[in-house]
Amino acid sequence: MPKPLKAQDPGRSVDAWVGAELRHRRLQAGLKQAELADFAKVDSSLISKLELGVRGLQADTARRLDQVLRTEGFFQRALPLVEREKDKRAEQSDNLAETASDTGGAPLLRGMLESRVSDDVREDSVHRRDLLVAAVGLTGLAAQVAQSLEQRLEFFELDVDDDALQQVEQAVKALARSNRPAVETLQSAQQVAARVAVLADLTRRPSKLTAAHRSAGQLHGLMASSAFDLGEWDACDQISIAARTYASLGEDDSLQAWVLGLQASAANWRSDPDAALVFLEEASVLAPKGEPALRVRAIMARSFALLGDVSALRRLLGDIEAEGTPNSEDRLAGRIGGEFAFGEARAAACLATACLDSGLGAESERWAMRALEAMDATPFSNRSVSQVAGARIDLAAAQLLSGRAGEAVALLESVLRSSLIGNASIAGRLRRVRGMLAHQRYQRDDRVRTVIEVIDGSTGADQKG
Repeated sequence: MPKPLKAQDPGRSVDAWVGAELRHRRLQAGLKQAELADFAKVDSSLISKLELGVRGLQADTARRLDQVLRTEGFFQRALPLVEREKDKRAEQSDNLAETASDTGGAPLLRGMLESRVSDDVREDSVHRRDLLVAAVGLTGLAAQVAQSLEQRLEFFELDVDDDALQQVEQAVKALARSNRPAVETLQSAQQVAARVAVLADLTRRPSKLTAAHRSAGQLHGLMASSAFDLGEWDACDQISIAARTYASLGEDDSLQAWVLGLQASAANWRSDPDAALVFLEEASVLAPKGEPALRVRAIMARSFALLGDVSALRRLLGDIEAEGTPNSEDRLAGRIGGEFAFGEARAAACLATACLDSGLGAESERWAMRALEAMDATPFSNRSVSQVAGARIDLAAAQLLSGRAGEAVALLESVLRSSLIGNASIAGRLRRVRGMLAHQRYQRDDRVRTVIEVIDGSTGADQKG
């Protein structure tokens, strides 16, 4: 069992803060103290002393740490603060020595020490004796406390403003709740994420760093979701991994579960339900009760359908229906919402798709109707146009399974009038329903032929999905 790390107090001094930051970045890189020392070509004891704040940072060491930990010059930028505190300590020590000399206290203090200190200490360097003299010199104690407090306040005044992090959270919320095209969302999220990276590099408070990482995770989640909508599966996977890393650093289990669910959805769309279930198994452990847990199970229903496990799908549908609509909201779904929310409407739409994949026409129609009813009850400004369109396409497909082509074509015509063809999820659904419309029994229907032509024209260039 590894030895527990010694506690740190980053606010004690600049050296202590640098040490806390060094430990954080070393652990983030997955390195032991000895490994970091080996890579940086320094003594392993130096890393320990730096992390505990009992040794000040030197220029050469700062440069090597920046190189090994890839901190973009962070430790070298901290050097002026380290040097300034060192100069203040030296000045303070000189003042104490001068005070003791003026009052005749130094000989008295040395006499007290020499009567109490062992022979080993007496034989040690004069430097250690001077430190002991300064420690006993109570004359400057009040000045030391005042100066230490002043330095600490001055130091934290340099930290990131709370307003900056609040502005980032508001930007994330606006992006998550917008109905803009995926490309625009992707671009905007990238811009805000770049700003968050700067804030995370500047902050010195662990709580603010955690908040910055949480926002970075949410922004990467939105970017991954946009890549999913664009059908860029490889990019979706890579960005999702980054989102999960930030979510872990931000101590946000709900966000980790959300990203794992997105990866599972992408695997389902690539017809790899076995991989999806691996993601969902991990997500089910992390997801809080309520909306996050419901989302995991709804995506799992799609995986069962793709595997052809109808009995497992029916059991899951029964469990979800018996539990009813979740009455709890977690921080991600409630405070940020939008793309991160997963209420009754989205759950029902997801389950309708799963039933459709299993050829369960009646069940699919029932869930799709429930999804559209819940969406209609949502304020217009909060509705997702793509989710409404997806539910309508699935409902049309279910109606085709029941032989009701007229109703299905009317629904499809309303969808095709929208500007969502670039969405991979919508395009995939349209290609599926196009295959159903191509059945011989519909070939003499002019409206059906027209719908097929529009679908071919709008999705022919998109071969993903």
